[in-house]
Amino acid sequence: MRLLSLLLVLCIEGGLTELRLYSDLVHQAQQRALTISRAVASDPRVARAVIARDPEGEVQALAEHDRRLTEAQFVVVTDSRGIRCSHPDPKNIGKPVSTDPSDALHGRETVSFESGSLGLSARGKAPLRDADGVIVGEVSTGFSAKDLHHQLLAQLPSVAENLGLQLVAGTIGIVMITLHHRVELKKLAREIDVLRGLLRDRPRASEGHQTPPSSDRQPDQPAAPDQPAAPDQPAAPDQPAAPDQPAAPDQPAAPDQPAARSPAGSSPVPDLRLGKYRSRQIMEEIVAVLRSAPEPISTAQIADKIGRDRSTAQRYLKDLERDDYVTMILDRGSRGRPRHLYQWRDKPSPPPARPNP
Repeated sequence: MRLLSLLLVLCIEGGLTELRLYSDLVHQAQQRALTISRAVASDPRVARAVIARDPEGEVQALAEHDRRLTEAQFVVVTDSRGIRCSHPDPKNIGKPVSTDPSDALHGRETVSFESGSLGLSARGKAPLRDADGVIVGEVSTGFSAKDLHHQLLAQLPSVAENLGLQLVAGTIGIVMITLHHRVELKKLAREIDVLRGLLRDRPRASEGHQTPPSSDRQPDQPAAPDQPAAPDQPAAPDQPAAPDQPAAPDQPAAPDQPAARSPAGSSPVPDLRLGKYRSRQIMEEIVAVLRSAPEPISTAQIADKIGRDRSTAQRYLKDLERDDYVTMILDRGSRGRPRHLYQWRDKPSPPPARPNP
């Protein structure tokens, strides 16, 4: 679709370019024709011959000489009535001109692109004056439209070369844009795969996050609401004292209860608040790498060891840093931006709760 759009734009541009070139050629031909008409009209021999009714055909000779010299289609001289005194075809001499000569006979120079006895042409007309400045006729010069078409065709190779260069440059740009979009789509597909994996691991992460209650720990019971005091009851009669009971034999001491599990215990991620879309499996892999590292380690090294991308490792490291399980160290080095290094540190176990007296 991009290539088709480019071709369509280039075709439109080529057509507009041809129209502009043809318009320029017509304008140039009109101005050139007007210049020739002025030059012929400024020759005093032409005016004298027209006034004398041109008995020797001097006007025809002068006009044809100028026509062949300038390669014009025609140079026509008329008298004040619009009757031809010269024409490329001598049979038309003495006949009225085919186009309106009134503007030139009233002293106005004109240019036009119109059709006459010789066909369509770009024309320029100038008034013919005698020595006293009186208008005695007109001079009309024209260039054939066919000659203009030939000149336009001669410029087509340069136009085609320009459009070809634009086509090559546009095609290269389209290919580069398409390749860039494919890379972005592949990157987006990988991110979607990561999100799918996180969504698949989410049930397992939620199961691992729930800790079953211990058999020796009873959940705290809410305190009973205050009950109204019972009315005074009569004292019970004195009961005889119970006989002394023999002391119970010494009971063996209860075995030591296991202490609370610390961060360095069997579970690599205790008491950690996993964020949304976080996997306990990935977190445990990162914690294992941090604990086994003899010195601070970078995000890229952690990601390489667990086979994940850097952005994933960075999110989990932020959670560990938030809960004070890791220490972030800036390694400024000698050049470039400082690196973020991470080191594991075991949080101290909270002190045991004091028994109520």
